[in-house]
Amino acid sequence: MRDQLLKLNSLTGWDCHFSSFDGYRLVLSSGSSNEYATPLVAFLGVSYMHCPFEFSHPVFRLGTEKESLQVEQLSTIEEGERLFVIEAETQATLDKQLFFIVAEGLDLIGMA
Repeated sequence: MRDQLLKLNSLTGWDCHFSSFDGYRLVLSSGSSNEYATPLVAFLGVSYMHCPFEFSHPVFRLGTEKESLQVEQLSTIEEGERLFVIEAETQATLDKQLFFIVAEGLDLIGMA
């Protein structure tokens, strides 16, 4: 999983937005702008999300134990699920903020 996150961080464009969600698969698109974004990653088995629909300059990582406890105040993290953290800027502020997705895993779209 850490290798996937490293690859995701190295290939993510400046701007990101969630382009689709079917109740299981949450697709994030990325590019030099939202107008030129292409699908980048799909979070699979999503059970919780605290994140804006658009953000910039993200860094993706797994959540810490402290962050997991924080999220579990709002939603249970089941066995087999992981806490993904996105550190990103939004239109509201250029300061990095923390956003959370609880999911079973991720799929790098179009990347070997």
